[in-house]
Amino acid sequence: MATSISLQRPAKVITAAVGVLIGVAATRAIVSALPATITGSNLYSTLAAAAVAIGLWWIGSMVSPEFGAAAGLGGIAEAGSVALNSFLPSVGSYVSLGDFVPGKFVVPQNPVLDAATGLPTRQVAAVSAYPKAYAAA
Repeated sequence: MATSISLQRPAKVITAAVGVLIGVAATRAIVSALPATITGSNLYSTLAAAAVAIGLWWIGSMVSPEFGAAAGLGGIAEAGSVALNSFLPSVGSYVSLGDFVPGKFVVPQNPVLDAATGLPTRQVAAVSAYPKAYAAA
């Protein structure tokens, strides 16, 4: 297992960046897939995230020692984010990695979803809750 990451060439920087992103994503996905008996407790959820990060470091080191170190660091960052959100939510809301949520909102008109429905403009205007600011001539 590597203890350092060399960033001397652009390929190494890209490898490290991909490793960190994979570490964050894999830790988040694996911890969320664990049973509720583990993730129901703040302490166990944090310990599980740290264990997953160390496992990613070890498994990633079989691909490349530097890639494994980068994936492990990404996993540790996600484990730190879980710990901040669990134990210090007031601090965690400012400095943690946060949670990604779908782009669905409770407001009556959502331009993101309106564009995704593929409805003609007339029908979108007919189903919207608010009138258009400028009517088409």
